This record gives sequence, C-alpha cells and structure tokens, in this order.
Amino acid sequence: MSYHTEDIIHRLNRIQGQIEGLKKAITSSEKDCSDILYQIKAARSALRKVGEFYAEASMCQCVDEDCSPTTKKKRITDTLHAILKQ
Repeated sequence: MSYHTEDIIHRLNRIQGQIEGLKKAITSSEKDCSDILYQIKAARSALRKVGEFYAEASMCQCVDEDCSPTTKKKRITDTLHAILKQ
C-alpha cells in the first residue's frame, strides 16, 4: 500500500468517526442544532479535502513520464473532467 493510499484511508476513517458521532448527536436530543450543523460542515469539508488530495495523487500517478504527449493530455483531461463533475 502506498503512502497516498494509507493517508487517504486514514482520513476516510477519521471522517467515518465524524459521521458516527453525527448519527449519535442527531439521535440524542442533547446536542444543539447549531452544533450538529457545525459537525456536518466539518465532515463535508474533510471529505472535500480527501477528494482534493486523491485528485492530486492520482494526477501524479496517472500522468507518468513514460507516456506520449497525446496520452498525457488525454489522461489529464479525463482526470480533470472527473474532478470537475464532483
């Protein structure tokens, strides 16, 4: 497993913990509505950052130096389309 994969999995596990905490907060009436909304915002932001990190890592991996300029351009275009459709 590469460093990038380990880091992404670690980040996703942390987000999963945030989501579990959110589920508990929503089902218990102890949390204030604004607190829950802040937690949702934090989880959404963390997930966006994982997407950005993954996109950067995959761009480096998908566009290696051994391919032709035409293939590089196509790979970059395909990856950017995938990112922008988020």
